[in-house]
Amino acid sequence: MGLLKYKIFSMLALLLISGCARSVIKYATKLDESPYQMYGKTPSREFYLPVSISDSLVLKWESEANGSFPNSSVSIYEDLVFINDLSGRIFCYNIESGKKIGSLKYSSGGVYSTPIPFRTKIIFPVALEKDNLTDLIIYDYSQGDELKDIELPGRVLTQMIAVNDEILFTTEVGIAFKFSSLGKKYGKHTHECQLAARQH
Repeated sequence: MGLLKYKIFSMLALLLISGCARSVIKYATKLDESPYQMYGKTPSREFYLPVSISDSLVLKWESEANGSFPNSSVSIYEDLVFINDLSGRIFCYNIESGKKIGSLKYSSGGVYSTPIPFRTKIIFPVALEKDNLTDLIIYDYSQGDELKDIELPGRVLTQMIAVNDEILFTTEVGIAFKFSSLGKKYGKHTHECQLAARQH
């Protein structure tokens, strides 16, 4: 009986430790001159690339992610692939091997937008489930550390746009935001966007 109690205790301890494990992505990467930063690659959403490919495609790797998404996109920086899901997770994989580099977990909400990589950082919004708010996260994956967590009114449910070192996005309450990759907010959001959204 003592051995059975010991095994049960050991299993519970392992479950507790794995459940409390810190979510982290930590990886050193080189400068990518032409990253696939966002959905559609460019702000104009250029989905056609003049590249010849074979009609005999071979699956290199596949992986499963938690949370549902009827369709989504990925972002790529150097040899890293970033994927989001509705359960509040960001996954990072090596593009060649499919090896999981790490993941981040935000239990407060879902990540509807593809994360945008800026050199050693990724930026993504976590739309909070219980409040009409979004946490804009700036995460440095070279250090494995969250740099900023900026609370914004409204939930970000659409894709973000990257232009140079800035990101633009809207919330479902009709506010447009523009931030630098360092988390600096440009301008002041006004009610003009909200009024325009209501009129349409």
